[in-house]
Amino acid sequence: MKKKDYLKMAGAVALTAAIAVSGTWAFLNKITETKTNTFTSSKDISTELVEENFDEEIAENYIPGQVIAKDPVMKNDAKENEGLPIYVGVKLEYIDNNGKHISRNEFIENYAEIMNNGEEGFNNLWKEFGTYNDGSEFYVFKNVVQPGASSDPIFTDIKVITGIKEVIKTEYSSKTLYRIDKDENGNDKEPEIIDKTDSTNSSRVLYEKIGDKYVPIEGDAYTLPKFEIKVTGYAVQGNDEVSQEEAIDELVKLAEATSIKR
Repeated sequence: MKKKDYLKMAGAVALTAAIAVSGTWAFLNKITETKTNTFTSSKDISTELVEENFDEEIAENYIPGQVIAKDPVMKNDAKENEGLPIYVGVKLEYIDNNGKHISRNEFIENYAEIMNNGEEGFNNLWKEFGTYNDGSEFYVFKNVVQPGASSDPIFTDIKVITGIKEVIKTEYSSKTLYRIDKDENGNDKEPEIIDKTDSTNSSRVLYEKIGDKYVPIEGDAYTLPKFEIKVTGYAVQGNDEVSQEEAIDELVKLAEATSIKR
């Protein structure tokens, strides 16, 4: 991890003095020798993003209305009394079923609510410092994190909305699929191409056209959608030589390096 260097190298210094002699100006001058001072350090900051209660298997087999533990924290991995304290931030990216970045509002409306200890929203020890064109957001933990300690989680759970809409399974996404409804006499209507983006107006039994025949596909073509919250962590040194304002400014710059601010 790249550290901000607050040390200034010593350089050449020119010394001049002036005296008045017989009404004219004369200058005594001297240039000191150059001293090269090399500074090295064994100090470093070490941090990791931890989600202690997240269970990937549960997340990959979720059901509507389910509450899934997801509790990102930033841990200062330095040993106590050895490493430096740090300020930390996280960038949150919201990804839909098609792998597209969306806003938090779109994510909440279509996929899941973000919960903190049973209530909707974020831990108030985290403050938002940036919203970007791809819908991602950047948050900074308000307190310095000492060696061996961790931040509070920015949130604790994801609650899948009960109205989440099913989508076409990947294996059928590139095929033209049809529905065949019945008329009032129980006869088949003309096959109708389905709108794959809307599962609410489509029959559970779908067909694909093979030659001149419409053949029902095997199994269910629908599935619950995939969605993601990506969490990326950032850290900068938080010792006495760095003010909180300077640290936050540096964290924001790190986040903006990979995002376009609105």
